[in-house]
Amino acid sequence: MNAERGFTLLETLVAFAILSLSLGIILQIFSLSAQTSRSVEIQQRALAIAQSQIDQELAQLQLNEGEDRGRVDERFSWSSEIRRYQFPDQEGRINDQIQAYRITVSVRWDDSSEQALSLSTIRLQRQ
Repeated sequence: MNAERGFTLLETLVAFAILSLSLGIILQIFSLSAQTSRSVEIQQRALAIAQSQIDQELAQLQLNEGEDRGRVDERFSWSSEIRRYQFPDQEGRINDQIQAYRITVSVRWDDSSEQALSLSTIRLQRQ
C-alpha cells in the first residue's frame, strides 16, 4: 500500500492566514519606520535652521532687543526674539557694565503651530 499524504485544505488555509498576518505586521513596521525616519529628518533640518539663526545673532557685536522673522523655503519659517534677561536671583543688570540677553529662535514647518521647535540661549554683553 503506497499512501501518499499531502496537506489538507485546512492546513493550507491556516498557513495562508499566518502568512497574511505576518506580512501585514511586517508592512506596518516598514511603514512606521519610514514615517519615523521622515519625521526625524524634518526635525533635524528645523534644528539646524534654529541653530544657524542663533549663531547669526551671537555673531553680532551688539545685541538689540527686538524680533525678526523669515522663511528658509516653502516648508520652514522661523522667528527670533531678543529680550533683556534677568536672572532669578539678580535685580536688573549683573553689574553696571554687563547686561544679559535671552535669544529665542522658533522654527515651524508645514505652516502648523503643532509642528515647532524652539531653542534659547543667554548672552552676556558689555554695555
